[in-house]
Amino acid sequence: MKNYLLLFIAFCSMLREFGSNQTFFYERMHNFGLGRRIIPTFDSRYAFPEPIPIKKSVIENLNAAYQNMYQGLRQTNDTRVYKKRFDYSPKEVGQHVFFEEIFDCIITHLAIETMEGIPIVVRGGVGYRYFVVVIKAKPWKRLNGSVRAYCKKKYDFSQ
Repeated sequence: MKNYLLLFIAFCSMLREFGSNQTFFYERMHNFGLGRRIIPTFDSRYAFPEPIPIKKSVIENLNAAYQNMYQGLRQTNDTRVYKKRFDYSPKEVGQHVFFEEIFDCIITHLAIETMEGIPIVVRGGVGYRYFVVVIKAKPWKRLNGSVRAYCKKKYDFSQ
């Protein structure tokens, strides 16, 4: 019985010495009562010891799918309400042209024609009273073309 009592006292003193460390690690592991960390923290000195391999994009080599854009059908009774031509020399960083206009009639036909540019209709167009168009050019490409908008001819019924 005496041996068991001495063993129990030794065991309790060991628990007192090592038990406090265990509870501290448990609290640290559980973020001191705030729950587990969502993103684990690593003790690694270098997050990425080797450079991440980067594949060359195939998209850079592809040409634009289209260079001209037409919306709507042009009828014989349509009148041209907007016409802008542009011609810019090539630049090493590329360039873009921005056109916007508001009309008092509904657009029935919109024509964006370029030689090497990429036309983008941002807002409006056919069926609206306005349009916003951006035409982009890649580096060292000439940016030239035209933007035209047509509306239905308004008839004068006073005659």
